[in-house]
Amino acid sequence: MMDVAAELNGPVDLIALCAAGGPLCAAWIYTPIGGMVAVTGADGLHLLEFARVARLRAAFARLPGIAAGKTALSHALQDQLVDYFAGRRRAFDMPLVRPRATPFTAQVWDAVQAVPYATTTSYGAIARSIGAPRAARAVGGANGANPVAILVPCHRITGPDGALTGYAGGLWRKEWLLAHEARGLR
Repeated sequence: MMDVAAELNGPVDLIALCAAGGPLCAAWIYTPIGGMVAVTGADGLHLLEFARVARLRAAFARLPGIAAGKTALSHALQDQLVDYFAGRRRAFDMPLVRPRATPFTAQVWDAVQAVPYATTTSYGAIARSIGAPRAARAVGGANGANPVAILVPCHRITGPDGALTGYAGGLWRKEWLLAHEARGLR
C-alpha cells in the first residue's frame, strides 16, 4: 500500500540518504505533484528525481560525495520548475551532467530531450529515429534510466497506441504532466 505522504513529500530525512559531504549537493524541490530531489555540482545538474526512496538510494549509490544543501544551480532549477508548473516555461536552461551511459542510451536520451513540449511520441518512433527500428523495448529501458525527470521529458514517451506506459515517477504523474502541458498550449 502506498504511503501518500511519502509519495508526495518523499523521505523525511534527506540528510540520512547523503554521504558526509562532497562536491555534490542534494536539495528538496517541492512541486504540485510531489517532492523531488535535485543533485547539483559545479558542473551542472546530475539528478532530478521524484522522491521515491528506492530510486534515490540507487541513484545516490552511483554519485559519490553528496551533501544535503542548496546551491545557486538548485535555486535556479527551482525557479525554472516553478515557472514550468505555472505554465510560463516550456523549455529549461540548465547544464545537465549525464552519468556514463552506453552510446545507445545516450542516443535515446538525446532523442527524448528533442521531443517538443506538449507532444508525445512512442518508444518505437524513438527507436526508428535513432536507427534501431527493432529496439523499442530497449528504448523503454534507456528511457526508464533517465536520471533527470521533466527536463529530459521521458513523460512524453508512450506506447505504440498512445497508451501511458512506464514512468519512474508513477503513471499518475505522467498523466498529470501531459495534461499540464496540453493546458499550457491553450
